[in-house]
Amino acid sequence: MGTSAKPCTGSIQEKNGVWYTVIQVTINGRRRSKWETTRLRANGNKRKALAILDERKYQYVQKFMSGRSGNLDRGVDNNILFSDFLQIWIDSQRANVSSITSGSRESMLNSRIRGFFDHRGITLQQLSPADIEGFYNNLRHDGRSGSTLIHYHQFMNQALEAAVRKDILLKNPMKKVDRPKRQQVAGQFYSKQEVEQLLALFENDPLYALIVVAVYYGMRRSELLGLKWCDIDFERNTISVENKVYYDKERGDDRGLVISNQLKTASSRRTLPLVPFVKNTLLQEKAAQRERQLLFKQEYHREYLDMVFVDSVGNLFKPGYVTKHFHTILEGSTIKPLRFHDLRHTCASLLVINGVDMKLVQRWLGHANYSTTADIYSHLDANAQDKTAVAITEILR
Repeated sequence: MGTSAKPCTGSIQEKNGVWYTVIQVTINGRRRSKWETTRLRANGNKRKALAILDERKYQYVQKFMSGRSGNLDRGVDNNILFSDFLQIWIDSQRANVSSITSGSRESMLNSRIRGFFDHRGITLQQLSPADIEGFYNNLRHDGRSGSTLIHYHQFMNQALEAAVRKDILLKNPMKKVDRPKRQQVAGQFYSKQEVEQLLALFENDPLYALIVVAVYYGMRRSELLGLKWCDIDFERNTISVENKVYYDKERGDDRGLVISNQLKTASSRRTLPLVPFVKNTLLQEKAAQRERQLLFKQEYHREYLDMVFVDSVGNLFKPGYVTKHFHTILEGSTIKPLRFHDLRHTCASLLVINGVDMKLVQRWLGHANYSTTADIYSHLDANAQDKTAVAITEILR
C-alpha cells in the first residue's frame, strides 16, 4: 500500500513583516509543516496572501490526488475514511467555487459528518446507502430541517459522483438514497400597522435607514450591507443590488468582512424603482454621514466611504451585529419579536396580500424561480383564489 496522507490544512503567518503560507499535512501519522514566503509585506496584503495560500493548497491537493498519471485513484488510499475523502474533494474544488461555498462544505463536514462517520470508522469504500440514511435520521432526530438535509445530500452526492467519474468507486451509494424533502415553512411577517410601529421604534437608531430599505425592498441582509452609493441613482430614481457583504474570518479584511459581487443567483442582481420615502431616508443618511466625517475628521474610517450602511465612525456593519441589534431593540418593546430575515417576508407578504402579481413579487425579491415565490406566498393570495372562483362560475354557468 502506498503512502497514506490526510488532507492538508493551511494558514498565513506574519514573519519579519512578511506573509508566509504554512501548509500542514499528516503523512503516515506524522504532522508536517511547510513554510513558504509570499514575498508580500504583511501590512495591507492579507487578501493577496490568502489567495496565494489557496493556490498552494490547491496545487498540493492536485499533486496528492493525481499521482503520476493524473488519475484520482492513484492518489487515494483504499482505506481512506469517507470524511477524509470529502475534505480532499473540498480542497480540490476551491479554485472552482466561492469561499462561501467552500466554507459551507467544510462546516457541514466538521460539524456533523465527521462526528457520525468517523465514530463508526466508515471508509469511502465501505459507505452504503444504509449509512447515509442513518446519518439523515441522526440529523432529523436533532431537529435539522429538510432544507438542511438537502444541503448535506447535494454536497455528499457531488463528491461521490466525482469518485465514480475518477474510478475510485464503482458506483455511487447515494443513487439508492431518496433525496430529502423540504418542509415549506411560511415566514412570519408584520402587518402595515406593525411596520409603522417598527419604523417609529427605530427612527433614531443607527440601523433605521437599513431597516427602511429592508421593509420596502425585502433585500437579504447580505444585499443590504452590500449596497453602495453608486448603486443608488437619485436622478433616475433607481436602486440596484450589485454586491453583498458576508463574514469570513480567514478571507475577509481585518474585521473579517468580504465585499463581493458574486450574488446568490443571477436573479439576485436587479434594479428597482427608488420609492420616494426610501429616497428621502437615504438622502438624509448620506447627509448625516457627511456631517460625521467632518466631525470625526481623521478618526472617521474612510475605507467604506462608498458603502451606504456604516456606523457612526464609518465602519461597515457586521452581519451578525445587524441581526443581534435588531433582536435587542425589539426585546425592549411591545412589538412582536420576529427575526431580521422576516422583514423580507414582510415585504413580500404585504405585496401579495395587496394584490401584486406573484411574478412581479419574484422579481422584486430577486428569487431565481417563480416557484420559490409561489410556494412560499401563494397561500396569502386570496384575491387570486376569489378570481379563480369567479372564473370557473362564469365558465360553467
